Amino acid sequence: MKNYIFAFCISVLLTGCATTENIKVSRSYDGATVAIVNMLDTQATAILIGTTIFQNAQAKLSLPNHDVVDLTTSITTNSLEKTGRYRVIEVKDKSILGRMKNVDNLFNTPVWDISSQKELVSDVGNELSADIIIVIKDVYTDDFIYGTSAVLEGYGLFNRSMLGIEKTSIYSSLQLIVLDGNTGEEIAYTSERIATPLASDYDFEMLENDNVTLDLIGHVVEGQLIELNTDAVRVLGFN
Repeated sequence: MKNYIFAFCISVLLTGCATTENIKVSRSYDGATVAIVNMLDTQATAILIGTTIFQNAQAKLSLPNHDVVDLTTSITTNSLEKTGRYRVIEVKDKSILGRMKNVDNLFNTPVWDISSQKELVSDVGNELSADIIIVIKDVYTDDFIYGTSAVLEGYGLFNRSMLGIEKTSIYSSLQLIVLDGNTGEEIAYTSERIATPLASDYDFEMLENDNVTLDLIGHVVEGQLIELNTDAVRVLGFN
């Protein structure tokens, strides 16, 4: 029988970076139409890093009753609408989402792809009649929790096992890319990441069918993404 001990769920790590310090969206965008394109993965990532590489494992997990994509879109929409400065469009068209799936911030975009990315964003902006396009995406980040060589993707559960000592955290990361809907130029960019330590006893191999832990992950991730998304909107100057 499994024994779950939720000893603490306090966000102890919150980090982020932006293209410039205290980015502010120009007042020239007052009254702008903002399209939100949410490309977050619908599944969480579970990562196990053991004492040796032979113990390492990774899996994708569905989180029943937790719609992370809808949540983050709603948070961004509400944050913008309450300012009274923007008209917001939530993009759900699968064709547009498919075309925008590879759009990334300038740091991660190869120089030879920048021109074509601008053209794509401009085309989508014109199609949506949007002055600004905000792309919400997963982040592939280094292990900012335990300092291993693991690459953390999006959001999920990270278990570090070393010589019989186990540490577990639920983590989330996202990036918001603000693009000019007319020119396709990047206006601003910020990435955020957070981790919450968790004390629990679970079987990694059975995690996919462990509804109790899946529900816990879902609840914690939702809280983390609310915090990250709200902070990202503030950093970008949408106020």
